[in-house]
Amino acid sequence: MAEGPPVTAVPVAELKGPVVRDAVAQNVTPWTVEGAEVDGIKRTIDYDRLIEQFGTRRIDEEMLERFTR
Repeated sequence: MAEGPPVTAVPVAELKGPVVRDAVAQNVTPWTVEGAEVDGIKRTIDYDRLIEQFGTRRIDEEMLERFTR
């Protein structure tokens, strides 16, 4: 599959603590999933940010039950 242009880039969540010198936002597209990079350190995916950006909700027990029926 050919890689297309990015669909969306999620900004780095606001960080508490020391000043961030160099930050790259997490990148989630149909072709790529990459956590943010802050001061050269890869971060995990910020699922809360994705839920907010895409207007969805967390998978809960009720939803899991529906999927398994």
